[in-house]
Amino acid sequence: MMKKLKMFTFLLGGMLLVNCSTEDADTSTNLEELDVLKFSSTQAFFVGDDRTDATTLNGGYWWTIYKEGGWGKLNFSGAQTYPGNFEIEYKNNQDIVGGKGWEFGQWNRVINYNIGTLEGSYKFVGAYGWAKATSGELIEYYVVEKKKGDGIPGVNKNQDFTVNNKNYRFLIQDREGPSVEGDKKFKQFISENKNPNSIALNVNQRISFQKHAEHWGTYGNEGSLNNWGWYQVFGIESFNYTPSQNDGNGNWGKINATIW
Repeated sequence: MMKKLKMFTFLLGGMLLVNCSTEDADTSTNLEELDVLKFSSTQAFFVGDDRTDATTLNGGYWWTIYKEGGWGKLNFSGAQTYPGNFEIEYKNNQDIVGGKGWEFGQWNRVINYNIGTLEGSYKFVGAYGWAKATSGELIEYYVVEKKKGDGIPGVNKNQDFTVNNKNYRFLIQDREGPSVEGDKKFKQFISENKNPNSIALNVNQRISFQKHAEHWGTYGNEGSLNNWGWYQVFGIESFNYTPSQNDGNGNWGKINATIW
């Protein structure tokens, strides 16, 4: 049964905020039936549509979330204390990917992060974004710090490398579908941590992005990556849930992490 929304508005520091509460049409609670609830423009955002990108920053950081099917929630409740903090919770998605970071990528950015909570089903946790190679090929890239199951699929280029005391394999995959330039063909460049269990929770970690960008440019057969005009975030993706991912939580997952 759908919930009926009650909406309240109030002024805080000259800014009009919108808050929502719910009145049950019956006594059951079903999060998957909720549509879009915006608790405030800077603190929390419940996602009910298929594509949401930041129109304003949160804690000085850009954010994004993309969802196909199911239910997803992006929350910034911890950002008042730690500006780079975010939380994503989701269930029954064909695909969901989102995170917090920067509106424009940099080939030599250092991404510091700490994963406080990571539960349920997911495919990858790490750095994610888009770039374009000198060949003109659009590139969707991943630096996979943690994965569950097979992670992000791709063809192993057999060009392993080490950075930040982590050993990565380099994978490439051809894709066609939704992208930052609409539906089209593009490539995925994937750095996959060969020991994802080494990334412990509540421990500060680092991604020195320059080494990844240089490695992709050398061995990606598309020339160097010289256009970083799209977003670059640290986040999570979950898709194509299978029983092999089941760790007792079913088709549900959650992350709480902080970047700086």
